[in-house]
Amino acid sequence: MLKHFVLNLNPTAKFEWERCSLHHPITAEQPSLGDLVAEAIGAGMGSYLVAVKLEVTVLDQVTSEGLATRSRLGLGLPEGLIAEDRALLAERSDLLIPELAA
Repeated sequence: MLKHFVLNLNPTAKFEWERCSLHHPITAEQPSLGDLVAEAIGAGMGSYLVAVKLEVTVLDQVTSEGLATRSRLGLGLPEGLIAEDRALLAERSDLLIPELAA
């Protein structure tokens, strides 16, 4: 199973929960590891001993200064988004963060 998420790191955030957050790039929903594993195994009710391998690949990195610059220059979304995500974002522009909108 391959899923794409946006990781925000802000060590100076006022609240601890804002310092490291993971969310879906289109819906902004925060994933639940338990729900993702249950979806992956697709099994019914019961208890399961599972092994989870987490592989992370950084597709793009944009700093907060970079977001402001991209917006100011009209560069739009980071290039690391895969084509499917870019198409979905184009369809649902109402969900975009203003700084990311072209």
